[in-house]
Amino acid sequence: MPESGRAMRRIRKELELLWTDPPAFCRPGLAPVTDLFHWEVVIDGPDGSPYAGGTFPVDVAYPKDYPFDPIKLTFRTKVYHPNIGPEGKVALDIFGSEWRPSLTISTALLSAVSVLHDPLLDRPVRRDAARLCKRERGLFEHKARDWTRSPWGHRLGAGYNLRPVDGGIFAAWKGGIFAAWKGGIFAACLKKKLVA
Repeated sequence: MPESGRAMRRIRKELELLWTDPPAFCRPGLAPVTDLFHWEVVIDGPDGSPYAGGTFPVDVAYPKDYPFDPIKLTFRTKVYHPNIGPEGKVALDIFGSEWRPSLTISTALLSAVSVLHDPLLDRPVRRDAARLCKRERGLFEHKARDWTRSPWGHRLGAGYNLRPVDGGIFAAWKGGIFAAWKGGIFAACLKKKLVA
């Protein structure tokens, strides 16, 4: 069987497992899976971290020679964290030199959740966040919480409009698809028009 066929079979199993038994603080994304090598998950900020209460859509990209090369996880929202780059890429050894074919999407997601709770400060990709976390942990956590709660930190993609609506709720829409933001959470819904 060609490598891509094996990869597809394994990815399909991992996706099914994500739907039936997701790792803690993780769940499948709202977007339908049309390409097994690229799809979305959602990570809920872990309790006890400055990201608690936040909802983070994450792009999952599998290489064609999976499982021999690592999965890539990219946050689609801005996250102030030492191990998450400005473009959203999760920078951990597990996604590079420490990757092993026995690892799965569940392992990768658990690593991302774990680092949200306990940043790895010895190899940061975002040095300013690591310095602040080392020197003034409380200030770091305050800034991370602010970024988590800010609707302006969320990149919705081209064509979406974001505007304030009554009571601190923000609405984003593209065509007939709406997402409402309040208190760090986006909820997708379908409507024909927005009443402000």
